Amino acid sequence: MTSDSAESSGFTPDTISGTIESIRLHTSSWMAKMQSRVRIETLRPLPEFLGIDPAAGFCLSSGAFTPPVRKVDKGSPEKVQSRMKLNLAFFLTNYVVIAAMTAVVVALMHPGMIFFVGLVYGLWMLHGYMIRHEIVLGGVRLHSLVSVKHRFYGLFVLTVLVIIWKCLIPTLIFVAISGLLILMHAFMRDPKQIEMLDRSRADSEDDYDAMEGGKHEGNNYSKESEGLINRSQGKNDAD
Repeated sequence: MTSDSAESSGFTPDTISGTIESIRLHTSSWMAKMQSRVRIETLRPLPEFLGIDPAAGFCLSSGAFTPPVRKVDKGSPEKVQSRMKLNLAFFLTNYVVIAAMTAVVVALMHPGMIFFVGLVYGLWMLHGYMIRHEIVLGGVRLHSLVSVKHRFYGLFVLTVLVIIWKCLIPTLIFVAISGLLILMHAFMRDPKQIEMLDRSRADSEDDYDAMEGGKHEGNNYSKESEGLINRSQGKNDAD
């Protein structure tokens, strides 16, 4: 009766599988885009992320975190949006690391969620294996005891229950903590201070290169002078 009403309302394994496959494809395409942008090369150094100035003894720079607007006016929303877009693009890899670390900590705080998610995942894998292969145990065909449709509905209901019972609160905690940290950093981090740090770092690197170049020139000069001395000594010995 329940299966008939579900089929009449369009709630069938085929439609659900199609929806899940569509979600999987969209998620895969989104993950591919993220992987092209989230790389180890785009991971910003911790002093730059936290606004720490190494030249000032690794202290927090005074202009690292400032409000995007001093006075609220008509252009305030645009300024806030511009700053957050810049920071989200520049620190994207760092924000992904923060979200991943938060997810790991929240998951470790809820071992029951890990157990039940692993259990449901294993049951789905077993369901897919039983569709493709025949399992005979003690002369009993296990795959034929419960039909594919009933197994699917049972696993679907079990998955929904586990999501609501074990995953909902940890997910909300994860979204709240990671979202608050990321949005507050993107809101308060001043991009102008990052440009100033980059300029000062580039100037210091140029000074270092100039000093190294002077050393190399001095070494070349000393080598040339040594060569001249050796050649002059050779001439004197010949005379």
